[in-house]
Amino acid sequence: RSTNGGVAFAPAYIDDDPTGQCGGTNITGFIHGDIHDLEYQPVTNRLFACSDGGVYYSDNHGLHWENLCEGFVTGQAYHLAVSSVNSNVMMIGQQDNGMRAKSVNTTDWHYVAGADGYDCIYNLNSTTSGYYSVNSTIYHFTNNGQIIDFIDNSSFFPRVCNPINND
Repeated sequence: RSTNGGVAFAPAYIDDDPTGQCGGTNITGFIHGDIHDLEYQPVTNRLFACSDGGVYYSDNHGLHWENLCEGFVTGQAYHLAVSSVNSNVMMIGQQDNGMRAKSVNTTDWHYVAGADGYDCIYNLNSTTSGYYSVNSTIYHFTNNGQIIDFIDNSSFFPRVCNPINND
């Protein structure tokens, strides 16, 4: 944002909400930093922003943002893991929206981790444990993502599990 014709610039947005869900919580004032388009409405001077986190508007040239996507349930999934013993148990890695998991007999996907969720896999014969990666870091999860242990900072991992030893 510039207030002096482009001589100097300052951030016009607050990058991400503190939960790491990139607009998923509709916290007033926050906007996701991956902005793809900006448009001014010429009569009202309302500024609109399209980003990975949704569509936002600002009535003060980007100092404060309001989310127009309340109620939208969207996400760009990178990878899906399905339990080998129950096809209703799933986990997905999402661009900018982390990891989400779905348990048996529900349509709700609960929050597991923020940032860039990527690869995921359930251990063989398990509906509650496995591995996932977020921003090039690998984690082991149990309790369907509620308990998490750091494994490695070695980027992404091959999506296979040893049938004899899940560790």
